[in-house]
Parts: sequence; C-alpha cells; structure tokens
Amino acid sequence: ADYIAWRDGFAGVTSTDICGAATMSFTEGTWDSQGCTDTIIVTFTATDECGLTSSQNQTFVISDTTPPALAGGADGAAECTGDDPALNADYIAWRDGFAGVTSTDICGAATMSFTEGTWDSQGCTDTITVTFTATDECGLTSSQDQTFVISDTTAPELITEFPAPISVSCDNIPDAAELTFADNCSTNVTVTFTEEFMYTTNDTEEYEIKRTWRAVDDCGLEREVEQIITVTVDEFITQVSDEACVDDGTVDLNQYVSDLDDDASWTFVSGVGTPILTDNIFDPSNLLDFNGDYVFSYTYTSPTECLETTEVTINVNNECVVFPCTSNDIVISKAVTPNGDSYNQSFDIDADPNCGFLAEVKIFNRWGALIFESNSYPLGVNATGTPDPLKWEGQANGSIGNSDTAPNGTYYYIVTLKNSTGNGGVGLPPFTGPVYLGTK
Repeated sequence: ADYIAWRDGFAGVTSTDICGAATMSFTEGTWDSQGCTDTIIVTFTATDECGLTSSQNQTFVISDTTPPALAGGADGAAECTGDDPALNADYIAWRDGFAGVTSTDICGAATMSFTEGTWDSQGCTDTITVTFTATDECGLTSSQDQTFVISDTTAPELITEFPAPISVSCDNIPDAAELTFADNCSTNVTVTFTEEFMYTTNDTEEYEIKRTWRAVDDCGLEREVEQIITVTVDEFITQVSDEACVDDGTVDLNQYVSDLDDDASWTFVSGVGTPILTDNIFDPSNLLDFNGDYVFSYTYTSPTECLETTEVTINVNNECVVFPCTSNDIVISKAVTPNGDSYNQSFDIDADPNCGFLAEVKIFNRWGALIFESNSYPLGVNATGTPDPLKWEGQANGSIGNSDTAPNGTYYYIVTLKNSTGNGGVGLPPFTGPVYLGTK
C-alpha cells in the first residue's frame, strides 16, 4: 500500500510547462528481490500539450523489519509420574506443542522453537520456565516465556489384592494380610497397620474387628484401606472326667484347665447332694452318703471373645473308704516247711501293707526257750521258694545244741503288730499260737 501510494503520487515529482499544462505518468520497472529487500525503479514522465516529455527515475525499496507476532499460550501443570520431571509425558506434550503459542508474520511464515530452562525442584514440586520463539524468514524473532509445574498430589495406591470383608468364628480369625502400596513419585512409602476389636462387654453373639492400613508417601500424602471382620462368638466345651474317693481329700479343679482367667470362676452344675466348693477347691468329704457324678463348669472369655468352657465330671465313690485293720485281717502261718518248693517256705504274716503294721516276732520251743526274734519282721507271703534271711525258716539261733536248724516239731510264736497307720496309730493285741516246723 505504501508503494502504491508512493507510485500513484508520482513519488512527489511535479512538472511545469511554459506553454501550458503537463500530464504526469509513470512506467514501472521490474522488482529486484534480494532476500528480505525488494527494489523497483519507476520512471515518472511529464508530457505537455505539444507532446514534449521529460522523465525522472525514482527507486522504491520494501524491507522486512517487523518480527513475527505471537498469540496465545498458557502455563502448564501435571501430576508427577516419576523421578525425572523431564520425562513427564504431559510436560513433553505441552513443550512440543509450544504451550499453545502461535505466530504470524506480515511477510511470510515463521518457525516455532523452544529453549528449556533448568528444573527447580522444591520438595514435591518441580518447576521449569520454557522460552518459545518464533523466527521469520528474515531471521526476525519474537519470544514468550511459559511456566510448567509438576506436583505430587496423588496418594499411594494399593497394588496387592484388597482384603474383602469376611465373617468368621472367634476361633478362626485369620492373620492380617501383608498389603503393598506404590506411589507415582515417592520411592519410600511407609505403611502402618492398626487393629481395633469393637466388641461390647457381655455381647455373646458377634462383634467386629476393624483392620486399617495407612500408607504415607514422601510428600505426606496418605491413603487408608479398611477391612471389617465380623466375628461370631462361639462357645467351645472341653469335657474332662475323673474319679475321687470321699476319703481322698480335696480336689483342685484348676488342674483340669489349661488357661485360667481372673474373671472366671467354678460353678456346681449337677450331682446328688451338695458338694463343698470353695473357689476352685472341691471337697467330697461330706458326700459319704452319696455315690455318682458331680459336674462342675468353668467358663472364661478368650482374647478373641470365644467362650471357652471346661466341664469336669468327677465320679465320687464312697465305697473306697479304708476302715481300720482288725485282727480278722491278719493270717499267720500254721506250718513252716523250708524245702524250697515255694509252699510254707517261711513263717509268714499275711497283712495288707496299707494297714501300715510294724511286726515284732518271737519264736519259742516247747520248753519256752526263745530260738528266733525280730523287731522288724517282713510282712507278706514268701511264695518263691527262695530263702529269705529276714524271715524264720526254722533257724534255731544256736539255742539247741550246735545245730543252726531247729528239729521237727511244734513251736510257739508271739506276734506283736503295732503302729498301724490304718488303725489310727494304735496297734492290735499280740497274736499267739503254735506253728509246726517240718524240715524233712
């Protein structure tokens, strides 16, 4: 437009004529393009009424001195996707798309380029300034700065299978799962686990366990996952049977329980008569008139709220009472034949060892001479046929001649049983009588 105005204005050339008016005209040469400069020579001619002319050349130069114009553009932001922000896909797309900056040039096309600054890392935020430049065909440029920010705003993600809610019995509560979390930017994720038993005292049906996993990344972003376990409170009964004699003394019921609890106690369930129960001690001594089963129960709550019951059935027997030994319980040898045939080998005192007797024995011949004496004579029958040096098997103890063995005949004994523990510590009256010795 400037050129056309210049040309059509005859480049300011004017004409005068001494005989009248002159008419102006122009003749355009050819444009000479030299890179970003276009030059043309225009010949301006004045022609008078007589056809006489005068001409003058003028030059017009068109040059590109205006840089491209930039429009649009916006700062960018993205979520962190790794340790190196320069590899963030959103950032690369923003940068390679010149942040939306466009260019126009009055004389041709412009080429877009960018120059990246240095990433500024501030904790969990990385920032970079990128300069976008438009360059036209004449090397004229225009630039514009835009900023891109990469931030970590996403909490860690659970990458293992999420534990679904379940319902279980109180004796079958599973161990807590080992959960794994991963983060888009943090290499360190801290996982803490808590478990809350949400039961109500005396609730005998069910309760809940809330398990919580809390994952925190390096930027303090956290994610929680929860699992609810519904626990059914069941009762488990262990039955134990035993026997007791009314004369055996007290029974400690705690011996039948593997786990004791300070809040639990024994209760009498069933049985004839009323037994003496003091805490965990059962005393059957007042049940002399009764025989039968006596049932006791012990229930405690386990750490998982299971009801653990131990039911003990004790069969009480009053026929096991040991009464004091009497003379009728004692059998004394009538004959001694020490010939090794296992019959009447020795002078025997047959008494129940439970009577606790201590025996003193004296053997006399028919003239009243003492031929054998023992202050701790063994009780029981020698049925082996093997000589017992502690028992009388016809020894004469040198009282008759020089022989160690008394002759055949009838002898007399005095047996004293004393200190019978089964008889209250009181001995029985002495036993006396004849005993026949046969040595042939």
